[in-house]
Amino acid sequence: AAVAVAWSPGAGPLPPELGPPDPWLAGPVYARLLAAAARRARGVHFTPRPLAEALVAHALPEPTVTVPTVCDPAMGAGAFLLAAAERLLRAGHDRAAVAAALHGADVDPGAGAGARAAVTAWAGGCCPGVADRLVVADDLVDGPGAWPAGAAPFGVVVGHPPFLRP
Repeated sequence: AAVAVAWSPGAGPLPPELGPPDPWLAGPVYARLLAAAARRARGVHFTPRPLAEALVAHALPEPTVTVPTVCDPAMGAGAFLLAAAERLLRAGHDRAAVAAALHGADVDPGAGAGARAAVTAWAGGCCPGVADRLVVADDLVDGPGAWPAGAAPFGVVVGHPPFLRP
């Protein structure tokens, strides 16, 4: 679990004895690092892998000829993005093309870092432009301006609403 937190994009390869990082650990590890009060204040809720996979199956029910752009507007540590990535990979799409099609935003910088690390780990340790596509922003306020010009509109939107309370 410490590997998922300590490893980040650009940090270089992990020592071989650690094996590849598990991208699915970013969410639960990040949630566990925060005190309960901080989780509530930031709206941090870990999405279990089976739930993310089931919901993404509804958003991406059929294989596509081209890789659609996928956005999670409240990405947290990236569970829905990982589920979408794995579904698209199983449909026969190239791993690098799938990783390049993933976009997300979150207001929590720690969650954003977790999502970038998770997607980079899923992509095999190299994911050019990940910081431009997985951003720390309030896309409910910024809209498409949260991402570089040309990123939106998105082909598929996955995820659940932000859990922040007024």
